[in-house]
Amino acid sequence: MRLLRKGLRGYGTVERGYVGVYDLHVEDAYRCRGVGTAICRAIFRYGIRQNAKYAYLIVHNKNQNAISLYSHMGFTTFYEYSFYCSPILCIKLWMHKCLGSFIRQPFASQC
Repeated sequence: MRLLRKGLRGYGTVERGYVGVYDLHVEDAYRCRGVGTAICRAIFRYGIRQNAKYAYLIVHNKNQNAISLYSHMGFTTFYEYSFYCSPILCIKLWMHKCLGSFIRQPFASQC
């Protein structure tokens, strides 16, 4: 599922009973208006229709805006991990380091 609009986007996928939120982005002009929450809830509703029972997401541990949003939605840190790459790949790719995963279960009553 993709939700796109200028300055806003979110992607959700359902697999093995989980709905995952990916690539959520809300530009500064739209923040603190409930837009990020609305996008997430639309993705969660999609997951529920596809029989998902749990939700998860991945966020960089330095993205305080996203962490605040997800914490207010009831998500907590489940585990953290790091990505490693060779110096050549680091030049070509945006380096993701020390990502924190959040998981919340169950979420159906919140939608």
